[in-house]
Amino acid sequence: MVPMRKYHWVRWEALCKLKSLGVLGIIDTRLMNICLMTKWIWKLYVGEQGFWTDILRYKYLRSKDLLVDSHRPGSQFWNSIQKVKSMFSQGVKHQVRNGESTHFWDDWWQGQGPFKDRYPTLYDIAADPHVTVSGCCSTEGWHIDFPRGLGAHERVDLNTILAGVMGFHLSEGHDVISWVLEPSGKFSVWNPVVRRRDREALEQVIGRLRTLHASIRNGVD
Repeated sequence: MVPMRKYHWVRWEALCKLKSLGVLGIIDTRLMNICLMTKWIWKLYVGEQGFWTDILRYKYLRSKDLLVDSHRPGSQFWNSIQKVKSMFSQGVKHQVRNGESTHFWDDWWQGQGPFKDRYPTLYDIAADPHVTVSGCCSTEGWHIDFPRGLGAHERVDLNTILAGVMGFHLSEGHDVISWVLEPSGKFSVWNPVVRRRDREALEQVIGRLRTLHASIRNGVD
């Protein structure tokens, strides 16, 4: 009796690793699609000019901020962009100058992430959760308003925030953004995985992309 030949199962994530790591290097189309949608958000945010970016701005954004504006239904392409906004906000950091296009709570501009994620209780009760940095920073100091008095723990959190931004001053020029996973500060679909040659660095980069992907998996499904 000829024994049955069994299939050897391999995880899909393993097959999608680069050939330089000794695997098949199959493109993870799901992850690639997320990266391509994120690239469009980058183009819109840095003010890149072009036929399609201009159409998206005119039809859906006008003067609104993509990350702060609520999800308004649109084309399938626009809905796909909306689904990866959270991934983009996790990877982009704002360098504040005049503070007019950076939101105090929503955007990552100080510390290890947006204040809304680090201090969700204060964010939920803020008088204006979408206030810009310029809207609450003046020559007299910081003015962060709440509709009610703060409790003891909330006061501690607010003092921690104010201590972190102490010494910050607005300056001339527009705010700029950078992509924290790239040394160049510019978003790239391919560079995070093809530029580094040694195995350890490649695995770290792939791991970071997987983590970002996993964080929005439920939203994309």
